[in-house]
Amino acid sequence: MHSVISDSRTTIKAPKNTVESPLSDTVQRKSGPKKGKVTKCAHTELPLYAHGMCNHCYHKYGRSSLATDCAHAGIRPFYAKGKCQSCYINDYNKMKRREKKALAKQAEKTQKVSTGC
Repeated sequence: MHSVISDSRTTIKAPKNTVESPLSDTVQRKSGPKKGKVTKCAHTELPLYAHGMCNHCYHKYGRSSLATDCAHAGIRPFYAKGKCQSCYINDYNKMKRREKKALAKQAEKTQKVSTGC
């Protein structure tokens, strides 16, 4: 069903996937992200994350792939970059510490150059 929105200047035909707002002359879209419901775990009041589960249950029970690029390959579930959650977090924190240390050294060098020491 096409609805027509008219103004004193123009007439616009609204696309099929829209609904006319009763409060104004604006058009609201029906399409967009769909709100899912949690159906495969007991936390029905929480938002859907994936596979019919909330975030907590999906990360605990819903993943089936195993890690491939860490010490726990084939034992623990895959988290990111081929690693289990523990190894991924350890590597991520090591990388961030190195970056922070490098930035501190760079700042120290620029400060020495600017002061002339």
